[in-house]
Amino acid sequence: MVAIAVIYLLSVPKKPTRVATSRHRIFADHEPFQFEYQLDEVEAPFRVDWPPQTPSDGRRTKSPPLLWGNLLVSAGQKNGRTMMNFRIELTRGDSDSDRARWNQQLKFPEYDWMSRVRVWDSERAWLWPNLPYLLRAHGVEREQRYGGVDPGKRIDNDFAAVVIKSAGTGTNDGQFTSIGGNWHSPPVGWIDKRTVIHHALSEDLQRTVPDSQMRGELGVWLIYADFLDFSPPRSWPDEPEYDGGILAFFSIQWKRNDDDSLIIQSVKNEIPPKSTGVRWEEWLNLVRSGE
Repeated sequence: MVAIAVIYLLSVPKKPTRVATSRHRIFADHEPFQFEYQLDEVEAPFRVDWPPQTPSDGRRTKSPPLLWGNLLVSAGQKNGRTMMNFRIELTRGDSDSDRARWNQQLKFPEYDWMSRVRVWDSERAWLWPNLPYLLRAHGVEREQRYGGVDPGKRIDNDFAAVVIKSAGTGTNDGQFTSIGGNWHSPPVGWIDKRTVIHHALSEDLQRTVPDSQMRGELGVWLIYADFLDFSPPRSWPDEPEYDGGILAFFSIQWKRNDDDSLIIQSVKNEIPPKSTGVRWEEWLNLVRSGE
């Protein structure tokens, strides 16, 4: 009887092993930016492929993307000022085939530190991580975000960021640049980095439009700071983004109507004409110092 019991216990499939809940938790109650009076709103769906592809190549392929994306651009008034607001939303497929594909593309077994930022089950299948924690630049390393200092490069470049810049500004001109590196979960209560969340919302970034400006053009970049051994398309800018690159770029045109209201004329997912020019190490130091 003892032998039979032992055989039975060995044959029972093991449940996925989860590491104990992180001691760092946040309450996911993010509320999007709201205008007092909204003038216009445009959504631009896009795909994030890995390795990155030009938008036209991605639209032609039948294979699913790594992430589905949506850029939300809105215009309105708040506190007596005309403003534009920008937010990127990223969504990951949640089926078993999606998980297997993520496993195959992103597990990077050649790096020993992966065991410290991934949770695996008994069959070496990657259990879903919290997507916002995979992207965010803010928070306690390995606890509130997946990033950490790479012992080889001696830098922490595991994060995604949204950059908004006026067209025509210099590559190192920070005066007209808005940067967001914080990613949120939908309101789902208490979460930590091991909570299974398939949807990530970037922080909302606003740009004030001067009353004297009648039309304008903006560029919006989505970057990931560590591309590991992957390279962007040949048509992409050569300059790296903190040893990473650009995942998507958008050109946005807007104008004022005769009644002084602002409309968004076009939002186009295009080949990025140049890198962001952001000095990422300086930006990270400001983020960590709370400035």
